[in-house]
Amino acid sequence: GQVEFRRHLVPAEKHHGEEGGFHEKGEDALDGQRGAEHVADKPGVVAPVGTEFELENDAGGDTYGEIDGENAGYYESNADAYTEKLKTLDKEYEEAVNNGTYKTLVFGDRFPFRYLTEDYGLDYFAAFKGCSAESEASFETISFLANKVSELGVPCVIALEGSDKKIAKTVIETAKNNALSVVTLNSMQTVTQKDVNAGTTYIDIAKSNLVSLKKALA
Repeated sequence: GQVEFRRHLVPAEKHHGEEGGFHEKGEDALDGQRGAEHVADKPGVVAPVGTEFELENDAGGDTYGEIDGENAGYYESNADAYTEKLKTLDKEYEEAVNNGTYKTLVFGDRFPFRYLTEDYGLDYFAAFKGCSAESEASFETISFLANKVSELGVPCVIALEGSDKKIAKTVIETAKNNALSVVTLNSMQTVTQKDVNAGTTYIDIAKSNLVSLKKALA
């Protein structure tokens, strides 16, 4: 099988970072912001193409082929076609990052995207760590994020699907920059069976996230 080059959507709730400061990749606590959450943990995280690793390593075609040998070719063909879609998507993400002006994402929300930032070499700041159930950010957190937005010059603050975007909007108001906008990234954690029945797919959501990512990095 092919060596994994991107990681899959993994719903792992493993928090191992201490609180007390925002972290960028490879940095210690910044500015001593007591109210700013440490986000170097391992939450339920989103990467766009890690499924290929599972398909390439007997996660789809071969397994179903063993159960239903008569249609093994059909399953293998579907797995190959899906893998190609993931490879194309991976290249599109790489191009978006490489062509972007900015390399840091600011989340006025939770942060279930650590694998995505690691895989594509992006840094990040967030209001809450991982899949935290918190919904009210402290004054210190809002102030810290607003200062970072101004310092970095990023064009967007990110919120998650289903969010009221209150924190992201407050960060923008605090930064006093009307040119800033809120973009949404879909963590895929709220997808329902109804969505699946309606035809929503992993690829569809990843493509939608790519559009938002381009805006955040533009």
